Amino acid sequence: MTVEVYAYLDARATSGWEKLFQFSDWGVSGTCGSVDAVALRFPNTGTALQVLVSEGTCSSTVTATSSSAWSTGTWKHFVVTMSSSSTDLYQDGSSVATTSGKLPTDMTRDFHYLGIIASDSGSTFETSAFDGSIAYLRIWHGQALDSDQVSELYATRIDPTPVPTALPTLEPTPEPSLEPSALPTLE
Repeated sequence: MTVEVYAYLDARATSGWEKLFQFSDWGVSGTCGSVDAVALRFPNTGTALQVLVSEGTCSSTVTATSSSAWSTGTWKHFVVTMSSSSTDLYQDGSSVATTSGKLPTDMTRDFHYLGIIASDSGSTFETSAFDGSIAYLRIWHGQALDSDQVSELYATRIDPTPVPTALPTLEPTPEPSLEPSALPTLE
C-alpha cells in the first residue's frame, strides 16, 4: 500500500497528535492499539512527522519519525509505502524514516480520517485539528511503490500554488462615440 499526501502547514499546536491521515478507528475507540491502523501524524510535541503502524496491540505498534522538521508556511510532499516487511516515510522525494512495521494483515478499513486529532481517551474528537491545507491524497492499494517511483511522484506532483504567468497584453477596445452619426440619405 502507498499513500501520497501534499499538504501545507499553517501552524503547529504546542502539543497534540494532529494527523494528516489515519485508517481504522485506533485513537477513537478508547483503547490503545485495539485494531490495526496506519497514520501519518505529528508526535505529541515537535514538528517532525511520524508514520505509525499498529497490528492490533500496543506492544506491536511501531513508529518511524522523520529527522527533519516541517516549517510552518511551507508545502510538503509525503509518501508512506508499506510492504510485507517494512514501512517507509518519504518527504519531498527522499526517504526520511523506515521501520520494521508492515502493512497490517487484518486492517479494517471502516474508518478513514483526514486532518483530525483523535482523542485516545474516548470516542470524541478534540478541538485541535491539523492546521493547514491538504491539496490531495492518493492511495495505491496493494502496491508499495519503490524509491524511484516515489521520486517520480515528487517530480511530477500537482503543485497547488503554481507560479503565475504573465497574461497577454491586449489592445484596449475603443470607447463608443456619443456623437450622433449622420443618417443615410435617400435618393
